[in-house]
Amino acid sequence: MEQQKNIELAKLNAEKSKLLPTFNIGYNNSSMYGTGADDQFYERSSRFHTGMIDVVIPLFNTAQKSLIEGQKINQLIAENNYELGSKNLKHQYASLFGEYEKLKNETDYYKSKGLKNAKTIMKTANRLYYEGEINYLQWSILINQSLDIQNKLIDTQKLLNEKIIQLNNLTQQ
Repeated sequence: MEQQKNIELAKLNAEKSKLLPTFNIGYNNSSMYGTGADDQFYERSSRFHTGMIDVVIPLFNTAQKSLIEGQKINQLIAENNYELGSKNLKHQYASLFGEYEKLKNETDYYKSKGLKNAKTIMKTANRLYYEGEINYLQWSILINQSLDIQNKLIDTQKLLNEKIIQLNNLTQQ
């Protein structure tokens, strides 16, 4: 979008420059062999030198002024698109960073306390089942709770990695 803005500015400057006077200077040097001005053949050449100076002043420039006004509008559109894109990118980055922070805290919780709790639940469930204090249904519910905590850690870690990839992608642009 920044490149598009710069392109539109360059186009505007090019259109404005067409209103300025143009100066051209030319020089031509040529030789003629064979039949010369006096119809005789010469072994050495006759040299002809010409020069030219042009000054072009645009008098009827209404159409060009209209093109300049149109190009100014195109430049304003490009600048607005740039501003909108910049704000959109900042908003997207802030949103992704907020999600990253949330997932980071969640992952840290599961790593510090969640896994310990899952291991405690699993040990307790196994001990109580082997001692006969709980039946198979209660044991399976407790084991599922323990495994659910471990799965949530894996899921949040996966989502956290995706957010990191998205943030890196945004910062590389």
